[in-house]
Amino acid sequence: MVPASSAAAATLEFKPNKDQQHTLDIFYSKFDKDLTQRWALFDKYCMKCHNNDDYNGNLSLEAMNPADVAKHPDVFEKVLRKLKISAMPPRDQKQPSREERSQFVAALEHTLDNAALTHPYAGTTTIHRL
Repeated sequence: MVPASSAAAATLEFKPNKDQQHTLDIFYSKFDKDLTQRWALFDKYCMKCHNNDDYNGNLSLEAMNPADVAKHPDVFEKVLRKLKISAMPPRDQKQPSREERSQFVAALEHTLDNAALTHPYAGTTTIHRL
């Protein structure tokens, strides 16, 4: 049996060394820049419905910008899922090209991955007694 104090202290955490961090910074900055460059896709295809006035799907992207992806990963994970399966924009609305969609999805996905890597949170674990 493992004492509760050592079980609580046993956590996995990735802490890159300087060289690894530098490589990660270069890798992810490319995708952060890609996301910023492709952010206009939201204005073109999403803002008609997901704004403060219409608030379709209980979602407004109107005040969002690329920096908000890391601040609101829960929201953008949902956006990412909808974009990946082509559920958004709705079929009867104007659609981005396959290339636009795939490039935006890749940039959004890598930005979310970067946010998760730099600020990991796996939730809390409650230790139960037997």
